[in-house]
Amino acid sequence: HAEGACTRVLEEGPDEEVREKAAFFRSLLRFLQIVQNGAALEPNADGSMPDYKLPTVDEVAPALSDIDTALAIAGPMKAEVLALRTTIFQTIGQPDAAASGIEQAIEEAPANATAFVQRSLEAERKGDLMAAFADLNHALDIDPQFGPALTARAFLLRRVGHLAKAREDLIAAIALGPPYRRLALVQKSEIEARTGDLRASF
Repeated sequence: HAEGACTRVLEEGPDEEVREKAAFFRSLLRFLQIVQNGAALEPNADGSMPDYKLPTVDEVAPALSDIDTALAIAGPMKAEVLALRTTIFQTIGQPDAAASGIEQAIEEAPANATAFVQRSLEAERKGDLMAAFADLNHALDIDPQFGPALTARAFLLRRVGHLAKAREDLIAAIALGPPYRRLALVQKSEIEARTGDLRASF
């Protein structure tokens, strides 16, 4: 049992870096379990599906507690820990807490592309597409093969009608393989069908 193994390391592990890793992974496991439980919805009596409900602050409290444990250690996984905290805050609809975490991550790890992708999502949510593009471009300056940035920029380019540029990002994402390949292939086929390039879309 993965969560139990992490708990044993946290309780008994003498190595702080190992404890940091255990706290991070237990937080991730707890958060993913909450999301999975929320997605396992039973149909209504009429056959329709109920609306998905966001996790509550109380539900994610154990995962956030593990993040606090990991951050207190301040080991080599700090950027990943901060990114997970931001993801949790974004998922439960806490944009102010997410924004604060993103700025902390950028300040402490300016060469980590993840925080810039997360900030771009917040900018897009607010309707500031220029800022969203700027952060995605910066993330790809840091790492030109960063899958989350390629797929996010492709989605944004498609949204504003720059289909050829979106297709270029999707081709780059496809070349990365799993987990980006499948979604990027679908998106690329939709763009090609929309632009009339039917042979390329199949």
